Amino acid sequence: MNIVEKPKSTKAIVLEALARVTSPDGYVSGEELALKYALSRVAIWKAVALLRKEGIAIEGRKNKGYRLVSKEEPLRADLIAAQLQDDSVQIAVFDTIDSTNTEAKRRCISHPGHELHRSVIVAVSQTAGRGRLGRAFYSPAKSGVYLSIIYMPPGGVKEPAAMTATAAVAVCRAIQTVYGIDPSIKWVNDIFYNGRKVCGILTEGITNFETGTIDTAIIGIGINITDGKQGFPEEIQHVAGSILGDTVVQDAAESHESRSSRNVLVAQVIKQVLAVLDSGTSVMEEYKQRSLVIGQKVTVSPVIDHEKEDFVATVIDIDEKARLIVEDADGKKIILNSGEISLHSDSFSS
Repeated sequence: MNIVEKPKSTKAIVLEALARVTSPDGYVSGEELALKYALSRVAIWKAVALLRKEGIAIEGRKNKGYRLVSKEEPLRADLIAAQLQDDSVQIAVFDTIDSTNTEAKRRCISHPGHELHRSVIVAVSQTAGRGRLGRAFYSPAKSGVYLSIIYMPPGGVKEPAAMTATAAVAVCRAIQTVYGIDPSIKWVNDIFYNGRKVCGILTEGITNFETGTIDTAIIGIGINITDGKQGFPEEIQHVAGSILGDTVVQDAAESHESRSSRNVLVAQVIKQVLAVLDSGTSVMEEYKQRSLVIGQKVTVSPVIDHEKEDFVATVIDIDEKARLIVEDADGKKIILNSGEISLHSDSFSS
């Protein structure tokens, strides 16, 4: 597990500097690093050598300098922090964990109070990843990123569904920023690209039994970056996809390697989610603009709101509380606080 600490060593300084490079080719010269941080060229060289021994892929070229090679870059708390540049965020990274949401709950139970506010648990893989309604979430190593953000808003969580919707918009913004693609949202918590689910979001709450309020939200986010060497399991192949599954996007990402790093993506997701939550402003208009379902005919599988069996309806709107407004075959308008909806394949935009 990696815990974020303020960088002090030459190695940490160099790593942070390389992670922040903004030049088109991702290179920064050793001379520039030495001048900027008052270090010797030898110290820079030694730091790069130590980082390489730790598994950080750093490419060096004569007359160009050094750059991080993100395709082989391990998921690390210090690399995420270097991109995030926000000391108020505590980050822990695990190679393997049962579930980042479960770990977040364990920490909140063992550390009551607000000290874990804005903490983030990140994992390379999960052995017991969870989705909505108790479903398993496929979480293999090297093909995605899995994280949970602990958030404790003043006065507690008022609208859990709206918080999930807010997180969905923020994740879409992060994916768009890093990869240059425009994902969509399937109510209420799934993010789609090219007709395939590339991200799932599970928001869970911790209730204060004395006040009866939900004090803490744990926002779990799982993003598929690639299909992985083994591909997706047969039971989810019809719906699961990945950000880099498209050849054009893959080529674009390879030409801008620093932008396709998992550490960059995780940092951008954290940044976007916290920025929206901290602002307290509604993002429901953007949520609706990104919606896959408004105007579409769907099959509704009620969970709580209605006793009736699955029914076909047309989605009319999504309100400020992230509730789905549908019209059934009899022309009756129904407001859904929860439930599952399914779209036919020809409803997805390509």
